[in-house]
Amino acid sequence: MAHYRYRIVPLVLIILSVVFLFAQEKEKYITGKVIRKGEDGIEIDVGEKAGVRLGMQFEVYSESKVVYLPFSGKDEREVLVERKPLATIVVRKLYPDRALCELLTVGKADEIKPAQTVVEVKSKFERATNVTPFIDSLKIVPETPLPGQMVQVFCKVTDANDTKHLYYWSASAGLMYPSVGVCGEAYWLAPAEPGKYTLSVTVRDRQGASANKKISVEVKPSPFGPEGFSLNALIGYVHPPFLMLNDMAFDEKGRKIVLDGKERKLILFDFDNQPLFQSLSYVENQNYTRVYCAGGRYYLTEANSCSVHIWSNYEEIIKSKPEIVIGGKGVGNGYFSSPPIVRLHPTNGKLYILDGALGSIQVFDSEGRFINSFGRLGDSVDSFRKPVAIEFTPDNELLVLDAERKDILVFKDERFAGIFPIKEPLNEPLDIRFDYFTSRLIVLGSMQVSVIDRAGNIVARFGSQGSIERIDEPSALFLDPNGTIYVSCKKGLVLKRYAQDGTFLGMLGDKIIGEQKLYPVSDFAVSKSGEIFLLLKENKIAKLSEDGYVTAIFAGYGEGKGFIKKPVAMSVDTDGNLYVADRGLLCITKFSPNGEYILTMKGGTERQERIDDIVDMTVLGKNIYLLQSRDTYSVLVFDQEGKVVSRYPSSEFRLSYPWRLTVDNQNMTYIYTEAGKIECYDISGQRSRTVTDIRYDLNDMIVLPTKDILATTEDKFLLKITPSSNLKKKMYSVKLINYATRIESDGFGRVYILDGETSLILRMRAKYE
Repeated sequence: MAHYRYRIVPLVLIILSVVFLFAQEKEKYITGKVIRKGEDGIEIDVGEKAGVRLGMQFEVYSESKVVYLPFSGKDEREVLVERKPLATIVVRKLYPDRALCELLTVGKADEIKPAQTVVEVKSKFERATNVTPFIDSLKIVPETPLPGQMVQVFCKVTDANDTKHLYYWSASAGLMYPSVGVCGEAYWLAPAEPGKYTLSVTVRDRQGASANKKISVEVKPSPFGPEGFSLNALIGYVHPPFLMLNDMAFDEKGRKIVLDGKERKLILFDFDNQPLFQSLSYVENQNYTRVYCAGGRYYLTEANSCSVHIWSNYEEIIKSKPEIVIGGKGVGNGYFSSPPIVRLHPTNGKLYILDGALGSIQVFDSEGRFINSFGRLGDSVDSFRKPVAIEFTPDNELLVLDAERKDILVFKDERFAGIFPIKEPLNEPLDIRFDYFTSRLIVLGSMQVSVIDRAGNIVARFGSQGSIERIDEPSALFLDPNGTIYVSCKKGLVLKRYAQDGTFLGMLGDKIIGEQKLYPVSDFAVSKSGEIFLLLKENKIAKLSEDGYVTAIFAGYGEGKGFIKKPVAMSVDTDGNLYVADRGLLCITKFSPNGEYILTMKGGTERQERIDDIVDMTVLGKNIYLLQSRDTYSVLVFDQEGKVVSRYPSSEFRLSYPWRLTVDNQNMTYIYTEAGKIECYDISGQRSRTVTDIRYDLNDMIVLPTKDILATTEDKFLLKITPSSNLKKKMYSVKLINYATRIESDGFGRVYILDGETSLILRMRAKYE
């Protein structure tokens, strides 16, 4: 037997050797050559036909001795090997016969040259858990924008294992819409000043991998300036953006969709928070209470009939009959006894619809056909008592919030999987949302919002403190695709916005604090970044973000620090600080960008530096220009600390009944007088020219970057005045304005006009031929 055993051993070794040789024969590595190296990546001469896949890694080798793959024979493709490769590259873009790669590890990357050999790295590819997104292209239309022009930005991304990404847009100047989005499309509002600027985008997938790309853009001046102005937005709270927010959702581009219960219509807002589309008003016997958008469809819950109405095109909502109707009032399969709540499964396309009154979740296919149901009311651990909200996680888990149990039940494949492990008890929970990108659960309570990680830790809690940022009478929670939190308060009259760390980002609505309304507006000012300060009743000042959210309310009537008695003008410096000229207290009060009191400017002790009266005021850069009448009829120039640094004109060029002033970026001062003239003074205070024969009564004026004056008139149109040639031209008939009182501009060339009768502000953008 021993002799027989010894004879078997060599036979086993021979068999193992054959298996090993066969395995070596099968283990072929894809090899190729570097074609070129450019700014867009490294191109190699093997592609999809050779078996190359997105995310596959290759090592780049320089010249070395030639060997061949083991047991492959000399007819196989040669492979250059050495101890250390120059670098590792990863496939980002795939073609049939070639591939574009990105440098993964630097090594000796600068030494990569055409004709060098690349060899597939199998082990690294097999171990990879996430393929980094690759930015194929970043381009703009038009390629050479003009000052203040709106530009479309397009980003194309390739990603082998993810289809959802966050796009972080930024620019060295100008304004990006949106700053964070979920699609590769954005808008860039070019600055008013010509020059070279940089646009950049960072693309992040749900696993945290990211890629970034930059492009350089030149804004060229228009030789004749804008041909005119086109209406861009109506800003004001005579009619707020919504009267009663029943529900809100976000479409596939991340744009806000509001269901207005009082207007009885659906409103789609663009990235700048301006209405892009409004549906027809639905009839009196209909009561749409919820809106949900997913998978390219719009789901509206009709409460009276306890049904879900589905449209594929938002322009057809209410206008035409729904394409699919699910449910109806009842208790059987396919019916609901309370207004249903809809969620789309992340992967299989099925609809999960909660009937809170019955405590059941019904499942439907994409065509609205009933499949099955699960869940029940009861006292067992897997039963509901008062389910009020449902939400899916990226792992296809269905979360069900039970308001009475104060628990979140987890279901996997329609089976109970446990309780979401929250380490602190929930206080009167009302609603939930789940952030796919941060893997955080957001829970709305009766007085606060809780942000919870997957382990159940409370990451942040906010909303119970403060005044303007405090959550009052919350009813619903919303989460936009980039993770910003919204809370509907006071039965839908107010919408508040927060970051996930609790930072207050503003609010929309009619009654902001108690009975405080944002009208009437007696004056306003605009910062270079497009933020707006409104002067309200009792001398309260409200600050609005560029997209119209109220972020602060401050000041008020009085004589102490930070109070105002008789304001006549407001203006903003380059740092965002607000200055208010007070004719009642003969001073200028300076506030920080968030409304904190900084200082009071009262002029100097000398007679030539004191403030006798205030007619108008403006700010250019870091200088404050105050126009006064009575005894001095002069302009006082202050620095940011309140020191008088200049006074003009001299008595020789004394002003005659000045009314308005404006200053250009070369410190040329233009003063409009009641005599119908515009007096121009240079930086030294000397009169340089006079514009006569204006023929129109001007209410207010600003200077454009082209050195032209743009003025509002009593005749409800914009008048463009060129001081150097004494030319006048009508630019825009302001038909929506009853009485244009003030005109302002921002750093993007946009013009703002206040209607003194309606408190409406028109925002207009430069228009070129």
